[in-house]
Amino acid sequence: MVMSEDDVWDFVWDELGSAWTRSLAKMPSRLYHYTNSAGFHGIVEFDSLRATNVGFLNDELELQYVSSVVRKTIAATPRQANSRKQQLLDTIQDDLDEALQEAAENLFVISFSTMDDDLSQWRSYAGAEGGFAVGFSTEELRKRLTALRKSKSAPARALLRPVLYGDDAVSSLVNNFLTASMKKFDSSLRGVTVSKSKELIEWWKSALVARLVTFAPFGKHHQFKSENECRIVLTLSKRRPTSGVKFIPKSTVLAAYLEVNGTNECIRRVGAGPGRHRTLNKSSAERFLKSKDLDATFYESDAPYRPMT
Repeated sequence: MVMSEDDVWDFVWDELGSAWTRSLAKMPSRLYHYTNSAGFHGIVEFDSLRATNVGFLNDELELQYVSSVVRKTIAATPRQANSRKQQLLDTIQDDLDEALQEAAENLFVISFSTMDDDLSQWRSYAGAEGGFAVGFSTEELRKRLTALRKSKSAPARALLRPVLYGDDAVSSLVNNFLTASMKKFDSSLRGVTVSKSKELIEWWKSALVARLVTFAPFGKHHQFKSENECRIVLTLSKRRPTSGVKFIPKSTVLAAYLEVNGTNECIRRVGAGPGRHRTLNKSSAERFLKSKDLDATFYESDAPYRPMT
């Protein structure tokens, strides 16, 4: 039976989804968002989390990293000159690079860590002193994102997954995905005409590239592994590419972001970061959440750190 375009897309979507799920560690019941006091105040006061556009994150290889792994994986595949499978593989990389460039302005990220008291993240994301780690219920975040997906007015699709780090983890997933896809691609060409095979190649290329774009924000260089990151990635609808996008001035750029509203009900723990006033900060955070009728547990960082200024 000849595959239809829908058949191709369904297979590709399900195949990467299955390979991806098999490669992931189970997410813990709490995920922590490190932020400074102004960020913590904004999260609670406005009942929302900000998703930053990928172009303004601190990893200069955002999206490019997975593209480089795909390139290596394809290069390591034994070449079959003039075969239709080789023709497909050769076109995927160039199309993926172009698709990622186009997708970048429509991808937005909220970062979490599985760790509740990590000194490197206090220093990098929580202002070094006086910051907070806001602990969210993983299950409640999933429910919030499900509601977002079902909302007709939602400007973006959302996905919560752990990040994969390093060539080994990312390459294994990409290789398994491409191997299974190429096997299915070969079988889809049996008994079809030349003109139909050209059509099939185009369908497979489009589906494979589109699926790899959805994975790209979740693959990162091994140097970031200590962050133990999980991410919410929001993808703006192509029909509404500017809907909900806001901007905030940073020290060197004007950064684009989206808001995910209704997140206060997901808060379960709040940690006061290292510094001279951690006990006072813990007490103040507790009073602040009570003023908003929010119930959470509170803790102080054990990190014996103080910035010397």
